[in-house]
Amino acid sequence: MTGHPRSQAGFTLIEISVVLFIFGLMLVIVLPRLPDLTATRAEAGADRLATLISYLSDEAALRGRTYRIDFDLERESWDIRVHVPYAEGELAGGFAEDWDPYAKPGVLPLGVEIASVRTETAEQNAGQAQVYLTPEGGGLPISITLVSGEDSYVVTYDSFTGQTSVKHHSPEWRAR
Repeated sequence: MTGHPRSQAGFTLIEISVVLFIFGLMLVIVLPRLPDLTATRAEAGADRLATLISYLSDEAALRGRTYRIDFDLERESWDIRVHVPYAEGELAGGFAEDWDPYAKPGVLPLGVEIASVRTETAEQNAGQAQVYLTPEGGGLPISITLVSGEDSYVVTYDSFTGQTSVKHHSPEWRAR
């Protein structure tokens, strides 16, 4: 063996401090620029609901069916039913679960709430609400407000044109 001193492996306290300082500085700069994940979830929930309503409106017109969306404002969820006018027994003239693979029950993402479901004749802010999509269109306009923190998204359905839209209302918008 030769008489070389062994070098110590590892980092000095100064090196670790510099790395932590740089990491902290990057967090301070980057974190405010990241999108608000709850707002992103709320927007995705609103888009999903608008797409579902548009799809059911098209299906109602195409297949001559009446669809009902049952909203549960406490559980932040919905279920889809189809009118079965020629059914027998308990379902005669009532609504049943639809077998359509795209018309499935849904739940909003965590942190997103259904604040209200409004038609021309009523507005529900709690409990259960139902909206109907008929083959003829021309039903009542629908407006569903989703809330996430201070942001809100309003999903509207115009029954005469069959068009759905999503509008975002931020806290800055409300202050105006």
